[in-house]
Amino acid sequence: MSSIPAYDIEENLRRIDMQRSLKFVVVEGIDDVPIYENIILSLNKSGCDFDVIHSGGKPRIDVFLRDNPDVSNCFFIVDRDFDRLDSYQNNVVCLERYSIENFYFCEDVIKAVIAMSLRLKLSDAAQIIDIGKFIEINSPKMVKLFYAIFYYQKVEVERLSALNIETNSWSDAFICKNNSWEICQEKVTTLIENLYPDGYDEDSAIEYYKSNYTSSGCVLSDFPGKMLKVALQRYIKDSVIKINKKYGSKFSNTDVTFTIFMSNLNLSKSLVRNLQPVSSFLGC
Repeated sequence: MSSIPAYDIEENLRRIDMQRSLKFVVVEGIDDVPIYENIILSLNKSGCDFDVIHSGGKPRIDVFLRDNPDVSNCFFIVDRDFDRLDSYQNNVVCLERYSIENFYFCEDVIKAVIAMSLRLKLSDAAQIIDIGKFIEINSPKMVKLFYAIFYYQKVEVERLSALNIETNSWSDAFICKNNSWEICQEKVTTLIENLYPDGYDEDSAIEYYKSNYTSSGCVLSDFPGKMLKVALQRYIKDSVIKINKKYGSKFSNTDVTFTIFMSNLNLSKSLVRNLQPVSSFLGC
């Protein structure tokens, strides 16, 4: 059996110039590649030949676009998150939500996942889960944490780096209550205290947010989606158990749950609309 080709970031980007007859869709991270490949394959009705490759993030994309302003056989998809791309061009689309994980919360996707897993009609699956309840209960804590991590990432990280002080990671923090889908206020407070050991000025963070961030109008879209995966998995499990306890086993594992979610992201109307420029590039 022949080995599977493996390319590093620079090799990926060199291929764009070396294989000019092939169209490339360039995403930020290596973990994004199979997700976007699956989504784009479902949209690619024309059968256009393309390859999805990873770039290593926005800084490397910026360099590539500055060095190759006339490139025409590639299209870039970047996360909205907190870091803007310096070189927005016609061949770049920015997600409308923080990251691809935020589209897991689309009702089209959730409904399909529940229907497929429980062997229900889509109309019946839609009655099982109310994402509005999830938003209502968790939003106040999400907003509080959002102010803190946005200010930390945009202001504190730069200040600490200038002082050669090590910065703290926050994206992998576990913020759920124990054995619950609700975000835990105590864990939110602890995370903020860990980021700001010398004290946190919430008023300054809120003022900076209002001056420097354009909200989508929904904290569930703006908030780092990766931090909410366990909360969503538990919320779905809690919702289906109310119908039948045996259904809980279908959503008892976060990784398995979101493997199913990944395969259904193409059903998100908002994501498909967001990626329309990519579809046009491929001639779909």
